[in-house]
Amino acid sequence: MTGVSDRWPVTLQLEMYSRFFPRAKKWGTIYNAGDPRSILYVKELREAAGRLKVELIEVTTSNGDEILPAAEFLARKAQIIYITYDHIALSSFDTIAKVCNEKKIPLFGGDLKCVTKGAMAAYGWDYSQIGYSAGRKAVRILKGEQAGDIPWELGEKLVLLINEKAAKAQGAIVPPELLKKANKIVGE
Repeated sequence: MTGVSDRWPVTLQLEMYSRFFPRAKKWGTIYNAGDPRSILYVKELREAAGRLKVELIEVTTSNGDEILPAAEFLARKAQIIYITYDHIALSSFDTIAKVCNEKKIPLFGGDLKCVTKGAMAAYGWDYSQIGYSAGRKAVRILKGEQAGDIPWELGEKLVLLINEKAAKAQGAIVPPELLKKANKIVGE
């Protein structure tokens, strides 16, 4: 078996987002504690928060109706909200963004699509690069190489997207050095 993984780089994401607000010590997240995949990502987020010496305030949900009160709770407790992989939270991301805008809480997403849904930034995989890498592996297999002999790999390129309009709505100013690092800026 071989392939290219697009597992979200939670540790690298939190490290990047911490560069936006290096003094922030209370970060919040929302996830479904009944989803094993979400739990895996939040476990990594906890470990990354520990290494960065920031407190992670967690709110669990089990359905979309719980997102609004969860976001409102976090807006009272956390300085920053970061939504990592969680189907329920991501499907209600616009609700979380609305609360963050109203309460002036910076919001980050684990998926690049979060930027168009109201996150001030997202740091994630370039999926066209992942597809290209997977295609290179497919060519090797079509030429006769055994899939099991081709090592799997993570994506090669992370992309930083920044939404200046969302940052402004959330009462944040994006540091100039991160604007320069951004692969794309939307909402200018």
